[in-house]
Parts: sequence; structure tokens; C-alpha cells
Amino acid sequence: MAKSHNNAKLNEPRMPLIQNEEMQEEWLNNELNMVNVIALIQPLSSKKLIAHPVGPLKGKNAIGNKPNATHEVKYAVLERGEQLNLV
Repeated sequence: MAKSHNNAKLNEPRMPLIQNEEMQEEWLNNELNMVNVIALIQPLSSKKLIAHPVGPLKGKNAIGNKPNATHEVKYAVLERGEQLNLV
């Protein structure tokens, strides 16, 4: 996932911050100190994450940035056990 979120201008990879609903309200608090910020950016358990392929947000065949953009999409190459190229 780091590869798809990298910024060429930065020396290190970026990663999205995934939080549960309880943490979101606290994250938006403008008065957080560094200790609170670090407590909120701990890794989420991989047991809570579910990965599946989705369709493109941009381009000719894209559905756009809509709620159903996160729905699983079946790709024939993946069904055959092949890898998709993210680039």
C-alpha cells in the first residue's frame, strides 16, 4: 500500500491513517499535543482490515468518487491468479 501512496517529493513513503469512529472525533480536536497525536496514529490490527479490488475513480470506465466506489470489483486476471499492475 505504501507504493501506491508515495509522494515523489518526500524521502519516505506515506500511508493513510485509518481510525475507528471513536478516534475520529478526538483526531479533529485542534488542541491535541504530540503525545495525544502519537497515541492516535498507532497501527490498526490487520484482523480488522479487509482488502479487495475496487474499480478506478478516474478515467473512461470510472464510476467516480461515489459511495459504491469501495464495492468489490471482479477482475478476470485476478480470478486466474495473475497480479494487477498498479502503475
